[in-house]
Amino acid sequence: MKNKIFKLNIILGAIALTGCSTSDVKGMFQNGSAVATTSTVHLAPADPSKVKIYFTPIKQRHYIVVGRVAADNFNMVAVQHSQSFILEELKKQAASLGANAVIDVASELTQTTGVAIVIK
Repeated sequence: MKNKIFKLNIILGAIALTGCSTSDVKGMFQNGSAVATTSTVHLAPADPSKVKIYFTPIKQRHYIVVGRVAADNFNMVAVQHSQSFILEELKKQAASLGANAVIDVASELTQTTGVAIVIK
């Protein structure tokens, strides 16, 4: 009886594993998100290394808000990401919206969020 249950578990496990596609696995390892907040401004993706993060209010008043960005504070096995990893993820997400800066950065329990902007 135990042998049959063991074999059944092996077969069911193999079926479950073959049902996973690469897109499902890739989605499990995403570390952030970007949501555009305007439909009138369509920008080309920017270089993440050129995106600046402002932790204090900026003096420039001429900017356009293009979206909200977030970076997960923990990976899928509950290990906390480093602060530099989180900031790089915010830059990557902001760049995907065409932003050149992130303002209003706030660290919450599971995510660090910010507002992606284009400074003119």
